[in-house]
Amino acid sequence: MKFRMFTDAVRKGKKIAVNIDRVRFIQVADAEAGTTEIWMDGHSGDAIVLEVGEDFDTVLSRLNTIAE
Repeated sequence: MKFRMFTDAVRKGKKIAVNIDRVRFIQVADAEAGTTEIWMDGHSGDAIVLEVGEDFDTVLSRLNTIAE
């Protein structure tokens, strides 16, 4: 499992660890605020949607970075 850290857009300043193996897709949540939604696989096939404080390009870059 590989995790990346993001800032929670709802609870300002709190960090979220995202398991990159569970990410389905990402999309812009609010372009003016610079937030992004991360859609992930939950348990039993449910979707989990996280809104993070980083812009789309930053999220995409962090998810594509491979760290061993």
